[in-house]
Amino acid sequence: MSGSAADSGHWIPGLLQMFMKELVSSSTKHTAFCQTIVQASRPRTTILSIPLALTISTDNICGSSELIIESAWLGFCLSHDEILWFKH
Repeated sequence: MSGSAADSGHWIPGLLQMFMKELVSSSTKHTAFCQTIVQASRPRTTILSIPLALTISTDNICGSSELIIESAWLGFCLSHDEILWFKH
């Protein structure tokens, strides 16, 4: 695992890690799924690296607030308000 993936492991509950290891063999996908689940279940208390990076990339490439809002509603990234707060 890369350094960022190993660092983010302490935010992921142990049972979720065990469950995802049984379902997904790729460690990168395992980390991405776990971070997305944790971010969706605790939207205002944690900011994890993969959902944050996805939100920043979407904002930089598309500049579409609607796409960010839809992705956040589905639990894949941060909300549009959070990215605006993060930028300023």
